[in-house]
Amino acid sequence: MSGDLIGLKVLNQVMNKVGDWKEQTPPPQANPPKLHPNTFIHRAHELSLQMAMALTGNDGASNTLSREEGLQICLRLQGFGLAEMISVSPREVPISNYAARLTTRGMMLLKLLGEDVPNWEQYFGPNGPL
Repeated sequence: MSGDLIGLKVLNQVMNKVGDWKEQTPPPQANPPKLHPNTFIHRAHELSLQMAMALTGNDGASNTLSREEGLQICLRLQGFGLAEMISVSPREVPISNYAARLTTRGMMLLKLLGEDVPNWEQYFGPNGPL
């Protein structure tokens, strides 16, 4: 379970960065800011590496932890509705890159745990659900 919380925090760090949402042409009511799936797909390598580093406490270069462990955490988080897997190109198993994003439920859990959640207002508006 602690690995799952670490994974949730890594997803927040890698896949939820300030500036991810791109402003559209005015008027803002008709063209709200958007977030393209490629934002997540292009970070697949960074996610799998940061996940391995967070889970092992080292530079992620050693083979003490398969990157598939991070994938399994993301899949478990998806099962609880805290993350969503993003489809990427075919990958090799078990040393694969993968992509996932936080769901609003995952963001709410992180916020309740006292974590900083970038882009909170993009998902929930200025008043938010909490």
